[in-house]
Amino acid sequence: FRAPDFDPSQVEDLLVTRSGGREELWIATFGRGLVRLTDAGITAWTLESGDLRSNLVYRLKATSLPGGERVVWAATRNGLVRIHGDEAQLFDRRHGLPSDVIRNLHVWRSPSGVDVLWIATDGGVARTVTGGSSWQIASLLGASSIGVFGVLVEPDGKGGERLWVASTQDGLGLYEDGRWR
Repeated sequence: FRAPDFDPSQVEDLLVTRSGGREELWIATFGRGLVRLTDAGITAWTLESGDLRSNLVYRLKATSLPGGERVVWAATRNGLVRIHGDEAQLFDRRHGLPSDVIRNLHVWRSPSGVDVLWIATDGGVARTVTGGSSWQIASLLGASSIGVFGVLVEPDGKGGERLWVASTQDGLGLYEDGRWR
């Protein structure tokens, strides 16, 4: 795919969503920011446009608001970005996250149907119920090194959740039944 306003650069992640009956392809790039491609054209959020504090975008996830509207979350080198409609909102340490560097994201839908956003940072892992609560620090694993690069939440088979955290120096951690291993 080639277009005058699109430079594929280093693509880090792709995400397909639907909004207003239209399919959207979201593209996270390492160096060119965040791009949304639809049949109506290309929309970009970049450092240069003032929408982002960094063009280094790692991962993308989508959640839904109670009315069904989609929200896209982007893990970036300088904060967590939330795109609702065409508006970008940035979250970082000033908002209670353990670090400004967000490496990875995971969305887990609880048995009650609530989306929980897990955020892997250079200073540990945070979580929030989307649309309603402030961040909670879930772990400082990785805070003594260069951070957390992977986070995975899965059902624990008992109606709850089990959290896996992958960090550089601290290795792989599993939080289950109220304790870390």
